[in-house]
Amino acid sequence: YLGCRGSRRITPGCPNYSVIKRSGIKKKGKYGKSNLRWGIRLITGLLLLLVLMGIIIQMPPLQTRLVRILTDGITDRTGVHAEIGRVGVWLPGYVRIDGLFVADHGGDTLIYAGRASASIRMPALLRNHLHIRTLRLDQGVARLTRLQPDSLFNYERLLYAFFPPGNEKAQITAD
Repeated sequence: YLGCRGSRRITPGCPNYSVIKRSGIKKKGKYGKSNLRWGIRLITGLLLLLVLMGIIIQMPPLQTRLVRILTDGITDRTGVHAEIGRVGVWLPGYVRIDGLFVADHGGDTLIYAGRASASIRMPALLRNHLHIRTLRLDQGVARLTRLQPDSLFNYERLLYAFFPPGNEKAQITAD
């Protein structure tokens, strides 16, 4: 339908105004198609961003930086020596670490794995929770010891550095 002088706009000064008003004809939505287009563009952009992040996270320079961040974080937080040869991250939620070595506070080997792989739940990670579905160690060595005067095992000191006792948010459970 047309309003005044060929435009779609209907104003009280138009000759058709009273007829259109009485007939109940409603004006078409002004923003309907525009909002739909922007919504489609937004969803497409988010999907492309997710795919791009998946591609970028698999680039070797980024993974090398991730290795450095992990080893520095473990060393700074716990005071123990840690080495990681290589990290591989695949979406959705698979992590592989080659050449994992963590020493205990005495300098002895606590954990060594030629390859460690884990499958983690991404929805939990988005809520700042780490939920490991599966954990696999290939060529793995774990030396768990407790010296007599101390009541803690050597691995407990490492765990308490990340999850202090009395912290209600930190829960370590096994299925």
